[in-house]
Amino acid sequence: MQPSSRIEALNSHSRDRRTKPRFDLSFPVLLRTSGEAWRPGQSQNVGAKGVFVLTDSPFMPRPNAEYVLRLPPELTKANQPLMIWFFGKVLRCESVHEGDFSYGIALQSSDYRYLPKEEVATFLSTIWKVSGPSFPIKVCSE
Repeated sequence: MQPSSRIEALNSHSRDRRTKPRFDLSFPVLLRTSGEAWRPGQSQNVGAKGVFVLTDSPFMPRPNAEYVLRLPPELTKANQPLMIWFFGKVLRCESVHEGDFSYGIALQSSDYRYLPKEEVATFLSTIWKVSGPSFPIKVCSE
């Protein structure tokens, strides 16, 4: 059953059905649905099948969500941050009050791909054309 209004969607809390553990990890995130503009966020917890993201924009539950996580070298043992593009759906949107963020978005992943360094630069320059260079994810030099 779909919520009939934005208010109901923001206040809907489904019972927790997670079967895999979540890890309290905070990373920069870019997210969007159905080809809309990318929005910045911060992961609150990450699991094998999804992520909970804090953001200043509400997202209605729907399929066709995308998000990009930036993982630091300390975690991945790579020479530079690793960016992974995930595909999935928005499960729910909650009102939260944490720092600068007003919403918590639960996202379920169905697929992903690693972004090579060349694609990261192109991807971010496209984002910066729309949102400006103050967007929170920077390209790291080697």
